[in-house]
Amino acid sequence: MACCLVKTIVVLVLFGGLCLAEQADDARVNMEMSTEGMSDGGGHEGHNMFFHTDANIYILFYEWHVTDTGGLVGSCFVVAICAILYEGLKQLREILARRSKKKSSMFETTSWKDGLLSWTHILQTCLHFIQVTVSYCLMLVAMTFNVWVFLSLCLGLAVGYYLFAWPRAVVTDINEHCH
Repeated sequence: MACCLVKTIVVLVLFGGLCLAEQADDARVNMEMSTEGMSDGGGHEGHNMFFHTDANIYILFYEWHVTDTGGLVGSCFVVAICAILYEGLKQLREILARRSKKKSSMFETTSWKDGLLSWTHILQTCLHFIQVTVSYCLMLVAMTFNVWVFLSLCLGLAVGYYLFAWPRAVVTDINEHCH
């Protein structure tokens, strides 16, 4: 089952990479056309590198183009839900790691082959891949510099921490990737 999951993830990543490469060519052409008349920061042609409240933004993908207030509100809800789920994923990985440590004795030695090919390690590796991918996507969402999107991201992370992290014994995590 995990083998099918890994194969599916690999296929999705490869297909996504091909689609993104095609979109990058289109975006490059559009960028070349849009930067010809770029203003000094007063217009909306370029990417804002400062916090703003404009409703006309791109979030992660060319297709996720927000043009009005309703779209911005909906996008803020999606971003907050993703942030909540990100915190839940971190807690899930921690729970699985604790269960795995309870099952294996500290005095038990296993070969490197058994350790690398264990289902627990493969599952943790897949979840780690998903966690890192989501954390970088959330970082890129924050880099839209839209105040409302940024606040919904922070609020989602706080709510997710509140909902999922209460059973944690350790407050700080040395394996934290995003913040």
